[in-house]
Amino acid sequence: MVNMNEDTIVAACCSAFNVHEDDVYGRSRKEEIVVARQTVYYFLNKELALSCRRIGEVLGRDRTTVYYGIRAVRDRLDVGSFYDKLFQDAQQKVYSLA
Repeated sequence: MVNMNEDTIVAACCSAFNVHEDDVYGRSRKEEIVVARQTVYYFLNKELALSCRRIGEVLGRDRTTVYYGIRAVRDRLDVGSFYDKLFQDAQQKVYSLA
């Protein structure tokens, strides 16, 4: 069993979305990377109860960017879309760490 922390959540989400961890920390605005990055924000907030400010410090983003990303994930989940499958894969990988 792996102890859930920032690094393991980033790794799990990157694996689920098939993106490199450096991309999540980077500045790319490609949709697949942005969606993975926003999902990382969501799980860091939900599972580790990190504030938007702390998540921003970890990933090199402004707290308002993190807040927007978390809301974007929630909105995608409310609407239902292709994102649901990707999110479920990420969720399964994150929870397997607990």
